Amino acid sequence: MSQTADIDPAEAAAAAAAPTAEAATSSTPSVNPNQRIVWIDCEMTGLDLQRDALVEIACVVTEADLTLVDDGVSVVIKPPDEPFAAMDPFVVDMHTQSGLIEEIPVGTTLDDATDQILAYVQQHVPEPRKAPLG
Repeated sequence: MSQTADIDPAEAAAAAAAPTAEAATSSTPSVNPNQRIVWIDCEMTGLDLQRDALVEIACVVTEADLTLVDDGVSVVIKPPDEPFAAMDPFVVDMHTQSGLIEEIPVGTTLDDATDQILAYVQQHVPEPRKAPLG
């Protein structure tokens, strides 16, 4: 799975914990996994939810104290041809600089990406609708 999001979710979670915090993984499970926080970052072909498409979903889970549970997951999605071809030059440049643009043509389907992200979240937060989203 790819780790090419413009903002590395693991770094973002570690930075939110404290300016000097290191991105460490938790060595012991939470007392209550439902107190964990699910962080999701999405990359799209643009900002119009009606016209544009998802091209990457990244997710990390932290303990309530913002300690990373693990390195997270990132899934690149191959969008329909039309939104991909209609990307604004600014978005093309952004995804080119991150390396994402090269991965998009071999990305997975939106349904498969959804399944992968849900499986990851369910692995770390077993009870549905209990963990807050960051």
